[in-house]
Amino acid sequence: MAVLATVLVAGCSGDATPSSKPSPTSSVAAGQTRSATPSPSPTVEPAPVAPDPVNSAAGQRAFARHVMDLWAFALRTNDAEPLVALGRGTACAGCTALQRELARRSAAGWTVDLAGVDVRRIALSKRGGSRLARATVDIPASDSFNTDGTFRNTNPAHTGATFEVRMRFVDGGYRLLSFTVS
Repeated sequence: MAVLATVLVAGCSGDATPSSKPSPTSSVAAGQTRSATPSPSPTVEPAPVAPDPVNSAAGQRAFARHVMDLWAFALRTNDAEPLVALGRGTACAGCTALQRELARRSAAGWTVDLAGVDVRRIALSKRGGSRLARATVDIPASDSFNTDGTFRNTNPAHTGATFEVRMRFVDGGYRLLSFTVS
């Protein structure tokens, strides 16, 4: 399953050939925009704030949405650490592949301008001592930009994608055990 997440994440890379297409103004996060011209000093974006850890169905859905928000944040910033930290000391399945892909992108000097995912629905189930949130999401089309702000490519939308988050409530908070995107 982690391979599927890597494939979808890698799929957001599109063609590595630079395009002459001008950089459109695109959303970075709610209420923020990216300039059409390269910026010498990019704005540092804070990671999404975690919801209150409530051990309930609503808390599980909120945690799953937070994982999705942190995934989009990681793609925008090449920083998977806030997502990885949700494992609280244990490596989550899917995190290592994401970290590896983002390190590759960072070394190559580009990011994906993905504002987030649109969650259609989240179904919850039990898996042993853990909980599984299986969401149907729409991942909107996005643009990729080089670190200097120049346009790189456009990535197609992925409608009806599945985003699964496996979690466990431990010591008053949720621990991320795995995530997959397919």
